[in-house]
Amino acid sequence: MRLVTINLALARRLQAIEDTDEARRIFEDVFRACVRQTDAELFAYLGDVLIEESLKMGRMPERFEFEQNIDRLDNSSSMAEREGRDEEAAAYFSLARLMSALFFARQATVPADYAEAVYEAIMSLPEPQTFVLGK
Repeated sequence: MRLVTINLALARRLQAIEDTDEARRIFEDVFRACVRQTDAELFAYLGDVLIEESLKMGRMPERFEFEQNIDRLDNSSSMAEREGRDEEAAAYFSLARLMSALFFARQATVPADYAEAVYEAIMSLPEPQTFVLGK
């Protein structure tokens, strides 16, 4: 579980939960906190207002192509980084992590599955190791 590398307390909390609904609620709380901590201007890098609003709300359309969009954002991040556009690279990386968090949450079937979604959400932040739920 990658979450232990950045937030041991949340990892332990999710490991101890047996109720999938409770794990989902924790993910939703973490996701909303991460979106609130994300600079609103970063969302413009998505290039689509509907996707932007859906991501901010933590809900993507049922038939949304997560993997394709995550790959596009990750590729844009890598390209921007290679070209020395660090701010743009960080924006694409952050958006890819938020989208990836929703992707993992959508696939979760047991409480432990939400740990990966939480990890991705927290990794969207500039300093993920400082994340504290409740901020």
